[in-house]
Amino acid sequence: MNDLANPSGALEGDPRYGLSESELKLYYMNKSPCWFIHIELDIDKFIEIDDSKRRKHKEYFITQSDRIRFVGPIKEEDGINITGFLILLDAPDRGVATLWVENDPYFMNDIYKGFNITRWSSSMEMRQLDYPRMKGWEQFVIIAIDGPDGNTLRNSVAGDHHEYQALVMERYVARGPLQNDSGSELIGSLMIMEFPSLHACEEFWRKEPLNYAGVFKEVMLSRWAYGEEIE
Repeated sequence: MNDLANPSGALEGDPRYGLSESELKLYYMNKSPCWFIHIELDIDKFIEIDDSKRRKHKEYFITQSDRIRFVGPIKEEDGINITGFLILLDAPDRGVATLWVENDPYFMNDIYKGFNITRWSSSMEMRQLDYPRMKGWEQFVIIAIDGPDGNTLRNSVAGDHHEYQALVMERYVARGPLQNDSGSELIGSLMIMEFPSLHACEEFWRKEPLNYAGVFKEVMLSRWAYGEEIE
């Protein structure tokens, strides 16, 4: 049940705890923007990349590493074949994030077939190089887009959602809401998780209150891996 004194359902210690709906909207709008960049690869060209292009691509990412929260390949269920890349990038606006992608040597050499950019608000300060990884465990990304009644349904289970998060907090690598460009509206969720198996991640998601409450109209749960670009 939603607590009227704490509409977000956030737990004590979370900066969102106790904020009214209007205060919560301002909180998200005033946070420094981060952008979820979902890159679709031209698989044939990606497979044939020569060492020179690969080196220039990595050099570009290394010089920009202070702006990159996470980067890595999205994989098929077999954990081998790569379908695209996920990048979580700090940038002041969509235009800067777009220009950043277009300056990537892979983009300039048509390795990228296309890309989508969505504003994302990190609920954790952890970055890729800081995360204490569990040896032998696997990583997964969940991208969930709200349905037409997403906001109402999210509010109805906000308390349950945050209580569930507290039980599995150590499994989150990154998490936070997807937003419109101004940050004034929530349009979904994105999280990177670490579990011993795909089955364990699927079980986590099955029990997530936002999921079984029907908040989302579209969900992608895929294997992911830490990218070598900034390693």
